[in-house]
Amino acid sequence: MEKLFLLILSAFCLSWYSGAKDIPSEERGLFLSYHKVKSEKDETLKANEAVFTFTFNGIIDDKAKRSILYSIDGLESKNVLIDNDHIIVETTPGKHIFQFFYDTDHFEITTDSLEILSQYRDDYNVFFENSKFPVIIDKPVIYLYPEKETSIHLEVKSKGEMTFMYPAYTDGWDFKAAPNGTLLFDESAYNYLFWEAKQFQQLNADEFHKGFIVKKNEVISFLEEKLTTAGLTSKEQADFITYWGPRLQQNERSFVHFLINEECDRFAYLDIQPKPDHIYRIYIVWNEIVDEPEYKLLEQTIPRFERDGFTVLEWGGYEINAQEQIKSL
Repeated sequence: MEKLFLLILSAFCLSWYSGAKDIPSEERGLFLSYHKVKSEKDETLKANEAVFTFTFNGIIDDKAKRSILYSIDGLESKNVLIDNDHIIVETTPGKHIFQFFYDTDHFEITTDSLEILSQYRDDYNVFFENSKFPVIIDKPVIYLYPEKETSIHLEVKSKGEMTFMYPAYTDGWDFKAAPNGTLLFDESAYNYLFWEAKQFQQLNADEFHKGFIVKKNEVISFLEEKLTTAGLTSKEQADFITYWGPRLQQNERSFVHFLINEECDRFAYLDIQPKPDHIYRIYIVWNEIVDEPEYKLLEQTIPRFERDGFTVLEWGGYEINAQEQIKSL
């Protein structure tokens, strides 16, 4: 029988590690698009000089010479990667915005404004995400619990094509939120906000080694236990379980991994005004298991969401598109 589970793992390992070089495990687990790893003063630089070094990870290919298209503050350039993994950009002190593009199999990356000091060298790791395997990010729903009735503006900045949003969404949602979670849009009341998107997502190798194997007859008790640990209310648990439970129960066994809080930034950023005291996010990622994995699966630790002050909770998830990934091997 085809080793479906292991083939998926191989695809993930290839996509994550083929371009990686000396990536700390704590950075691999977060899967950030870019991350500053070092900032040092260099007295050999002049007062009006500064230097960025960008090391690129996650590139899926075996090209002998790699090159990168990039722009700094809108000025475009193309460089061959030094040692096939990094470029050095000499610039002036201050704030700069970068864009990086490798090829159509990887997402383009746009940074926020990166500030660098005079006579400093700042080193960044940049992580490309593979764009080959589309999935539907299913039913992310957003609950809001302010301490008093509050007028809210909320924007979902998705990393892919939005396919559905409810209630109607025009440059964001504008509504009033009550402490009990009721969301008021003029005369209409809702329990949560809903969105879905088509995106290109995958777990990285570290994440695929952590999680749970869940049997069909244990799905409900498993979800109740983990969601209670996370601190979801009975209503939030019911919403979650009635959506994901029937889908997981279609399999005799499933691999389940939860993405928590900042790990969910790969799907979308939530821009909420006024700013909540806490934004908690939990996404379930799963697929059917055909054969037992021939490696040690580490049980994932689920953190507790402490619900004090203005709290926002979002949950969602997706099924790993296993067949499409296997075809590409």
